[in-house]
Amino acid sequence: MHLSSLIDRRWLTLLAIWYGASALALNYNVSERVTGNYESVNFVLASKTPTLACGDCRYSLMSGAAISSDATLHISPSSWPAPFHNSLVSPYQVVREDATPQGQLNNYGYQQFYDWDYFERSATAYNPQEHYIVSEEFSSGEAQGVTQVHIEASNNATNSRQYFAYFVVPERVFAKNFAYNLVPGSNGGTYVYKEQNSGFTRSLVEVVVDGLPVWTQTSGYNYPEDFIGNTFFDLTLLWGESSATSARLFLGTFEPGESFTLDYSIFTDALVDAPNCGTESLGYWGDYATVHHCYGLSEKRNLPISVRGSQTPLIQIYTKEL
Repeated sequence: MHLSSLIDRRWLTLLAIWYGASALALNYNVSERVTGNYESVNFVLASKTPTLACGDCRYSLMSGAAISSDATLHISPSSWPAPFHNSLVSPYQVVREDATPQGQLNNYGYQQFYDWDYFERSATAYNPQEHYIVSEEFSSGEAQGVTQVHIEASNNATNSRQYFAYFVVPERVFAKNFAYNLVPGSNGGTYVYKEQNSGFTRSLVEVVVDGLPVWTQTSGYNYPEDFIGNTFFDLTLLWGESSATSARLFLGTFEPGESFTLDYSIFTDALVDAPNCGTESLGYWGDYATVHHCYGLSEKRNLPISVRGSQTPLIQIYTKEL
């Protein structure tokens, strides 16, 4: 670590204590990874003084989804690379799902219900009511989802400029469901759990500049096939900047005419192997229903949106003049 980097961090820590803020957790100097040269930067001034637009920037965005019952990756728009825009557009909605047949009758005329509304689902939604990327599996299968922003930036000014990227980190929401039989009896009956073969989820938020990763946050759940433990044991996976809720990256100083590319990606994955579900019988003679309790996993990232419901850019690039 550069001595100047250590000094910057200590100075920012003192400022954070003085102002009662957690500025250090939000600010990352990645200039050496981007330009090859480490540059000291004052993040307090960088976030408060007047800033300039990106410069000559073009934006391309795509969303994709795939589930195991339909092995094709469905993307929106229908081609990649997607068309470029002069400003960042909102994420495209794309949904692939296989719904559970809630309330359908079996061969004996009994209604069938399920813990979850979908056997598998992968979706990107972005509107005031729903704004997320999710991959979920119930019983067995695989789901994958992605939204990616590609930015081509160039300094079209006549002088040097410092470049920054700012984004709110999509919040992770994880859910799991266990398979069990409910045997009727006193005190609500007896729960007999079934062990899943394996289960895995992952969600990843990543920034890549000129092909090199400069910032990442990854969260996951893992129940390996050879795991020694019971149904409720698992491995929680957290690495990268796992505690950050927002991030400001200093990319470095770019001279007139210099350019770079930035890719901002959000991935979700879910993989489940647990075909043995449990059941619970409801009702009385002539009015039976069965509830199916299966092992299921859901990995979701909530995309940022303002309190008033207006759409917020996934990532913002801005500059400062030297």
